[in-house]
Amino acid sequence: MKNILPFLIWTILSGSCSSVRKATTNEALLDLNEKELQKFIGTYQNKPLNGEAEFYALWSTLNFKSDDHENWSDFQVNLKLNSQNQLYAELVDDDQILDSKLLKGRLERNFFRINNQTKTDFSYVLLWVLADSSVKFGLNTNNDLVVISASGGAAFLVFFPVFAADTPFVETIYKHVE
Repeated sequence: MKNILPFLIWTILSGSCSSVRKATTNEALLDLNEKELQKFIGTYQNKPLNGEAEFYALWSTLNFKSDDHENWSDFQVNLKLNSQNQLYAELVDDDQILDSKLLKGRLERNFFRINNQTKTDFSYVLLWVLADSSVKFGLNTNNDLVVISASGGAAFLVFFPVFAADTPFVETIYKHVE
């Protein structure tokens, strides 16, 4: 039992449930290289042009958390360039910054792929959840943001898995405002 417990903990913490690395889109994307990350700079609607707006807000996809804001579909997301490998995102409502996040990642095949994000939820004493998200985005010919995302997670009773689930790839498009 002594040898199994560290192995279970290592497996739980090092495993990733989802990846969009090989996912593709039918949208015509702009050709981007490492020197053209500035093309992402701009303001985008938080509400997608396609898909269920309630579940696929741009901010919750990029930030991998679901804060409850009133009128969230009226918000906008500003993308700014911080360095060659980092974009900076801000959730904005009427020029007021509500939240911000540094998006670390890299440019791959015309997409900016954000490093996988992981979160845990210890809402209950013995039952806890480990979840991860994989996101990449590119620009279509209209300069709209094309986002491909996937997420997954597992519920654990102490260290023993009791439930696991993944979502299929989800592609959403967010209108470029400015």
